[in-house]
Amino acid sequence: MIRLMCAVAIAPFLILPFSWAGHAADFGRPLIWNVSRNGTSGVAIQTGVQLRNAFEPKIGVDTSVIATKSGQVDQSTLPLRLWGRVRLEGSDKTNGPATYLNTSFTPATGASSLSMERAWNWTLTPDFTLGSTRIIEVRRVSGDGAGLSASQRLDLSMPDWSASLYSEAGIDQLDATTTGSVGIEKKVFGDVGLSAAMTNLLDAPSTTFRASYSRHW
Repeated sequence: MIRLMCAVAIAPFLILPFSWAGHAADFGRPLIWNVSRNGTSGVAIQTGVQLRNAFEPKIGVDTSVIATKSGQVDQSTLPLRLWGRVRLEGSDKTNGPATYLNTSFTPATGASSLSMERAWNWTLTPDFTLGSTRIIEVRRVSGDGAGLSASQRLDLSMPDWSASLYSEAGIDQLDATTTGSVGIEKKVFGDVGLSAAMTNLLDAPSTTFRASYSRHW
């Protein structure tokens, strides 16, 4: 059932770009390329395309590459995940709410997800912007069945510093876990980002560091 829902959800990502082509003055296809450090010996890669129309749909593929201590790539750590995202209302570039529909499917394992995301932005002062994001997700994992998860994130952005402070909490029915984290993110050299976070605040706190490269063209 979840896989069927994801298939139905993916359909608008493929149909909307063509149905709105005649209404979009700027019908470009900027590419999405995001690379980030994944643990101590891995790299996560996300690729895709954003279609410029009223719904700003995005579709793509992501995967992760994890190397062994000898430097060889572990072939079992190369899952390909198909993903899609479409904006239903609002905009993330202006004050007020915005709503998004997200979906994903991993062919190798049959895992799938469908989520609704609601985001708000408030300009407090010219130097500070407060953001809030809530996500409700239903996902299916082969062998474990389906379950719901929910998360809430708060961001305090400082545009002049290209940095933001955030706190995040979530609950997952399928994994029977509750998580919490706080951190800081900083953009350097335009497309390169650095972040540090204290994760698992409610269980076993640990510190993580992450570097990422994001490019749209």
